[in-house]
Amino acid sequence: MRKKMYEAIGPIWEANHMWLIIVIVILFVGLLFGLIAGLLFGLLVDLLFGQLFDEAWWANHWLVYRIA
Repeated sequence: MRKKMYEAIGPIWEANHMWLIIVIVILFVGLLFGLIAGLLFGLLVDLLFGQLFDEAWWANHWLVYRIA
């Protein structure tokens, strides 16, 4: 009787074990990439807006000194 119970629960336990491993790996990898993307997004926004404001400053500077 005990042997039949172990044989019956074996495949279910292995399937649950594999799902746990897969979920943990996916969460670990996903959170890692999410963290990196979040950090790089701030840098990207800073670089883009810095470039835009820098160009606007130079255009204004050029216009002021050209008119004067």
